[in-house]
Amino acid sequence: MDEDYSYEASYETEKIGEKGRFTYHNNLDQSIIRITEDKVRLVLIEYENNGHDKKGWITPLGFLITFIMVPITTSYKDVFDIKAETWAAIFIILTIGSGVWLIWSIWKAMSKKMTLDDVINKLKNSSGP
Repeated sequence: MDEDYSYEASYETEKIGEKGRFTYHNNLDQSIIRITEDKVRLVLIEYENNGHDKKGWITPLGFLITFIMVPITTSYKDVFDIKAETWAAIFIILTIGSGVWLIWSIWKAMSKKMTLDDVINKLKNSSGP
């Protein structure tokens, strides 16, 4: 039953006067994967977490923009017994930290690319004999 059947037929349209041909192909082969529910759950959790990593750069970008805007729009003052120079240093450190976080998040989002084919292959490899 591994034979591939192909049928050809011709047609002609009356209005346009074009002739065409189409082909039917039988492709009824199927692959069955036997796997337990817990293994499926683990693979799907990994796939779902992979999708969250792709959007993980949005939060550090928001922080970076905020920390860049602070010194542009404000003048530091002594508040809570902390001097203005210390506040400036704090925001510089926060800006650098969020920049590093943004770079790390972008790298993480670019490096993990799990596709549906990867999920299917993991399901096939997780299933026992």
